[in-house]
Amino acid sequence: MSRVQSGFAALVSPSVSRAVSSILACCLIATVPQAQGAAPDRAAAMQAAIAAAESQPTPRTADGRPDLSGFWQPPGAGAGGVFGIAKPIESEGGKRLTLALPPVTIGNRTDIENAARRAAATDLRPTYKPEFAAKAKFNFDRGDLEDPTYGCVNPGVPRMGLPSEVVQTRTAVYLLYATQNRYRIIPTDGRKHDPGKETLPMGDSVGTWEGDTLVIDTRNISEDTWLDKDGSYHSKDMRVVERLSRKGNALSIDVTVHDPIFERAFQPKPGQGSPSGMLLLGAPGSHVLEDYPCIERSREHMLSGEKH
Repeated sequence: MSRVQSGFAALVSPSVSRAVSSILACCLIATVPQAQGAAPDRAAAMQAAIAAAESQPTPRTADGRPDLSGFWQPPGAGAGGVFGIAKPIESEGGKRLTLALPPVTIGNRTDIENAARRAAATDLRPTYKPEFAAKAKFNFDRGDLEDPTYGCVNPGVPRMGLPSEVVQTRTAVYLLYATQNRYRIIPTDGRKHDPGKETLPMGDSVGTWEGDTLVIDTRNISEDTWLDKDGSYHSKDMRVVERLSRKGNALSIDVTVHDPIFERAFQPKPGQGSPSGMLLLGAPGSHVLEDYPCIERSREHMLSGEKH
């Protein structure tokens, strides 16, 4: 799968991402103008959906813990198109899908504007100690060429984002991700970190309960991963703490990243691609589907390091 297809898979529900990926592969995409004035209504609808989900009773396991199990989706998932603009239109016979995409000229302009906004929004990235800031700036400026996820490398924790399904047992919690068939196993049986474990993108995770909150502590994460697409790098001593709390049919995940090369702990803001955010319980019986494999097709077409 190309990086474009992989990106779509991360933005939409698994069933839609599979359909969109197939269509992308066949180049059967039409564009229509972006809907105007939809953002305020969409935000209000999302807040209403969150409030309704939180008002439901919180299920618990036999040992009294909140049951985090379920198929989880961002608020409003499935209500809009690939970019949350409008629902895609399927042709008769289902052989063509028309997506609500803005014209290419708008997309290109948005890319440039987004890069400028991200450069100015320094709170979206860790604040590095002075002796480490130059490398962070270099990575940001050359992110489209140096990104370690090119070549289908696992983005690692915390960049792999929010899980799409959680399975909770008495001794472990399993996190399943909608893109590229990734998963994590979080032991909750009281074990400590394994000092002899090999350094890997997803690191070494253990979970403990603090009241009704599951706290996942991850260490030993390989240094050849970034926290985001903007080149936010880390040292071998990075530690990622995720806090998962369920209220009714809503699951909140808050992430804090600790690293001695940062001036202070970094908390990613909720948003597209962020490991922090709010998820709502999906339809009963829904599960993460098998995703297409990743096949790198982008590098050979890169002409410059222009920031997108």
